[in-house]
Amino acid sequence: MRLRLIAEAGRPSLYRSGLNKADAVKIGRKMEQRIIDSMSIYGLDITPATVAQDMFDKIDAWWDRSGEVVPIQIKYRETGNDIVFEVLKDYDRGTPGRDVTGKAEVIAVLNSSGDTIYMVDFDEAVGIVRQMQDEVDKVGFDNNGNFNMDGAMLRIRYSPQSDTHKLLAYVPISMLQLIEPPIPMRA
Repeated sequence: MRLRLIAEAGRPSLYRSGLNKADAVKIGRKMEQRIIDSMSIYGLDITPATVAQDMFDKIDAWWDRSGEVVPIQIKYRETGNDIVFEVLKDYDRGTPGRDVTGKAEVIAVLNSSGDTIYMVDFDEAVGIVRQMQDEVDKVGFDNNGNFNMDGAMLRIRYSPQSDTHKLLAYVPISMLQLIEPPIPMRA
């Protein structure tokens, strides 16, 4: 791999459903707010990020964890119980995914059944992706552009929205240590 960078994947299922990007972003922001609300109901001191923090730092919320303010990136899945990362937004050119400069330290991910939020360490998830990148550099992708390692996966996929090939990483939540007990989705 030319780059060792990682980022949040977009919400491809929303785009595949025929929504334009602006509508998909609106839906995504509403879902992020529901996740923030559920974490607050659970008892966590959560504050939404500003539009600028979201746009430039890829921070969706802030968590006051006993006086330490921690930046959170929020993700949700409509299928699969994993976390999807856009590693490269243009695989052929080695262009980093859109969130590689993000400053999040924690990922809050809503599972695909929509009933539980898991909070995991961003760096731990990134470490798994980097391990996969190191290994795929040695052995390569299969004929379908996939690489599997202990339940995690790298995939090269065509994106019609950008007319490029992307490198996506899928890290199962079960591979990561939770930093909070599972949080019920209530909002």
